[in-house]
Amino acid sequence: MKAWTADELRSAVFTGAASLDAFEREQSYGAISLTGKVRSDGDVFGWYTIDTPTGGCDPDSWKRDADAQATAAGVDLPGYQHHIYVFPKIAACPWSGTADMPGRDSFLNGTITVRMLAHEFGHNLGASHAGSLRCVDNAGAPVSFSANCTASEYGDPFDVMGTSARHTSAFRKVTAGFMPVAAIGTVTRTGT
Repeated sequence: MKAWTADELRSAVFTGAASLDAFEREQSYGAISLTGKVRSDGDVFGWYTIDTPTGGCDPDSWKRDADAQATAAGVDLPGYQHHIYVFPKIAACPWSGTADMPGRDSFLNGTITVRMLAHEFGHNLGASHAGSLRCVDNAGAPVSFSANCTASEYGDPFDVMGTSARHTSAFRKVTAGFMPVAAIGTVTRTGT
């Protein structure tokens, strides 16, 4: 069971060179930053020990019980735009992270990597998974597109909403307002 210190969590979300804040500032061209209300370097509350079974996977119950303890300790939860719930690895949960889409709450199961933080935070901001298609021709050779394609929900290796820790796609950056439409170029010829 891994229980991170408040400083480890603060570094992962707010202050570290490879934090969620640094990732979002970079990929949004400064449109998104994460700060605290109580501490300018980020608010971290807990650990809260809750009396909720972990034999199943019920993050909504864990959230409810942790929120009750935080509120009893004087934390103004409604005053925050986003809540990230981090807990030691629960084997009954088949995921490393899950989040409201769009919404306020993210849940991390035994991990605080920037890739997981950014992926789940992306869901909070309304981003879906970045998938891919693997297509083959009648002989089974890979092709750009055909009637024989296999979809992979997380298959984009170039997007944090897929399988990497890279920025989200340019399409999403434009739709999220990170890139102005005027910055879009149109490719008019083939080449490298």
